[in-house]
Amino acid sequence: MTTLATSLAAPTGLAATAGDGLVALSWNVVTNAAYYEVFRSLTNGGPYTQIAAVTATNSTDAGLVNGTMYYYVVKAANGVGMSGNSAQVSARPVSMTPPTSSAVLVGNQLQLSWPADHTGWRLQMSTNLSAANWQDVSGADATNQISIPPTNANAFFRLVYP
Repeated sequence: MTTLATSLAAPTGLAATAGDGLVALSWNVVTNAAYYEVFRSLTNGGPYTQIAAVTATNSTDAGLVNGTMYYYVVKAANGVGMSGNSAQVSARPVSMTPPTSSAVLVGNQLQLSWPADHTGWRLQMSTNLSAANWQDVSGADATNQISIPPTNANAFFRLVYP
């Protein structure tokens, strides 16, 4: 005879990995869990909507909009009850197709932009084309446009997949 626990621990180790139009989720096994419910939100902290019920300790959320931040929690469940939420994780799916970018001089600022579905790509700058000299432009991975102040040096820019 199998006895189910009346209280389930919340899943731990929830991890989210963004891909092109999807987020892959994984978490640790919960003792006495029969299945897991996966929840998603577009708002940090919820409210969450259930998107899957699975028996494995992983799930893939597909058909997502690249460049949009998604927030996830998971609950463990069995015939007796359900756990509380796991810790929240977030991920931003991103297109892996090389983007087209544009650069425009506005006043004394260089404005660089690229498609919104490529938000998360890293903008890098170098004063020469040596492979060792590329440096990330601060804050550019959270947007799809940025203004760069003028410099007296040559500057080269590139977008790099995360």
